[in-house]
Amino acid sequence: MQGDELRQWVLGLSALVLSACGGSSPSAGTGQLPVPDTGEIPPAAGNLSVPDRRQARPIRVLLIGNSHASGVAPQLSRLLQLGLPGTDNELSFIGFVFLDSAAASSSALQQIDQGGWTHLILQGQKYSQSGTVDYPTGETELLLHRGKAANSQTILFPEHPQYGDTAEGQRVYQLHLGIARQQSSCVAPVGPVWDLALLQPGVPRLHSNDGNHANALGSLLSAYVLYQVITGQSAELLPEQSSLPGSTAEQAKLQQITAQLLSSKQSCPFE
Repeated sequence: MQGDELRQWVLGLSALVLSACGGSSPSAGTGQLPVPDTGEIPPAAGNLSVPDRRQARPIRVLLIGNSHASGVAPQLSRLLQLGLPGTDNELSFIGFVFLDSAAASSSALQQIDQGGWTHLILQGQKYSQSGTVDYPTGETELLLHRGKAANSQTILFPEHPQYGDTAEGQRVYQLHLGIARQQSSCVAPVGPVWDLALLQPGVPRLHSNDGNHANALGSLLSAYVLYQVITGQSAELLPEQSSLPGSTAEQAKLQQITAQLLSSKQSCPFE
């Protein structure tokens, strides 16, 4: 997928149409001052606090990311409907290879500014798999600022570790914690949850055959993490569902692992 090519899934009751050449949706009406399209955070804007939108109804999520996030999107949408029945929850996915391309896209920025999203999830920060190269994080920080200025609860989504790499999940998680120290945000502890799950006996394979991407069950595990950060509700309270990947016993095990790990980690500044 090219850097400025938009890919989208709209999951919920309302439809949203995006394209690489533009797009629009109703204004969020937050009264926030506009942020210029300069690629930089205005010095006067500072580091905005993260809006707490856990109790917002309906939930409207904008997820920006790459192929590591695209498989999570439909699972997360389903969890929002299961956990919050009777509300017109919506999840929209915009695909970019890396977040620096999203920060350079006027269409993506317009959606962040004017989409009226309760939550903005960002995945796709460049990082070195070897840990020997430091990539800039300014574009990700810009997207966080834009989201908070639009009254969205921002959530960084560090991807899971590759198969057999016991250090990558924690390394990528720490990278995103560092970004959140520069520009305040929630950070979903996806890597640590995966690390814990992979240590448990009887947990089925979570990776696809390429050893890099998640399989359907691995995507569900990441979706459990994001669901709990979005809503503040324990993943253990979600009902097992035959339409989701895995057996009900496997789902319950992953829910328990998610709730256990998140009970010991602060994911958002307001917790």
